[in-house]
Amino acid sequence: MFTDSGFDGRWSPLSRLLLRLHALPREQLLISTGWCISPQNFRCPVCLRMKPELLIPGRAGGMLALLHIDHDHQADLICEMAASLRIDPSYLDRLLCRFLRYPPLLLCGPCNHIDSRLKLVYPDIHPAFSLTPEEKASLLIRAGSRSHKTDLRAGRDIWLKRRDDFSAMIDLWENELNDLSDSGDGLLCEYRPKKRLLSEAARRYSRVQAAYNCFYEFHEFIHRSLWWQSGDSFSNTSGEIL
Repeated sequence: MFTDSGFDGRWSPLSRLLLRLHALPREQLLISTGWCISPQNFRCPVCLRMKPELLIPGRAGGMLALLHIDHDHQADLICEMAASLRIDPSYLDRLLCRFLRYPPLLLCGPCNHIDSRLKLVYPDIHPAFSLTPEEKASLLIRAGSRSHKTDLRAGRDIWLKRRDDFSAMIDLWENELNDLSDSGDGLLCEYRPKKRLLSEAARRYSRVQAAYNCFYEFHEFIHRSLWWQSGDSFSNTSGEIL
């Protein structure tokens, strides 16, 4: 997936350099899609390490070149509620842009795991609360290849400071989704008022389809956000190892 715009891949100049430095055959450099869709001079926005510093030795040998898509987990709640109310997915883009604390972005693995480690130590933190990249960076004490040393107590202080605003934000988008549902304007066509009633089997299928459409729209929102940050187009952001 290497292009003139600087995206990465198995055959990029950076990959060839890394293979020579680590004396590896090409098949032992395992590259994730996040690595491929980012430029060769990518720097993690949290720990500020560059790609050669982000390589991880694989447990079965070789090296892992991994970058992860990080997103505000409020989006998961918004999509779940929108699917349960059978909201038309075309409304999601506007909601996500308005209510998320930060857009989806690429991070190294240790930086991406700061949120989960924080919530594991402090389970009172709302599961949908996500630290912004700037907040994560403020917790860093020392960067490591597999795990960072972080000040998790300071992370809980951030949660306590943001808790009321976060709860108010959830109330805002819940009310907006309920208003869309009550008015009928935001519903999928088959659920809008004065439409023909569906059979029970069709209703069950439509509920499943509504959930799929909402989460697919969120996936596309991630695509568009990363495309805007990269300044170029790309494909295949599913995260599998290439």
